Amino acid sequence: MKTLLRDCAVSSATPDGEDNKETVMKANENGVDRALRLILGIVLLVASYMWLGVAAGEITGIIAAIIGAVLVLTGLVGFCPAYRLVGMSTCKVKNS
Repeated sequence: MKTLLRDCAVSSATPDGEDNKETVMKANENGVDRALRLILGIVLLVASYMWLGVAAGEITGIIAAIIGAVLVLTGLVGFCPAYRLVGMSTCKVKNS
């Protein structure tokens, strides 16, 4: 069974130094980043339905709902594709 996500502190390399081919995504968000994404995403989702008119088809509500959903999803999963594209990670790197 493939592991879809590794925690920040867990290396994807095996003890003999080879990459683990089972890992599809490696976490690139730390706990604070994930919590902020979840909170902001939920706020945007609620705001889009309550005040920005997503149900009425308002473009601002639709955009806010999409951004909120993406933030909640990346916050839950711990992996941000945009971070990966730019080579960024908020996970702390442990020195050996």
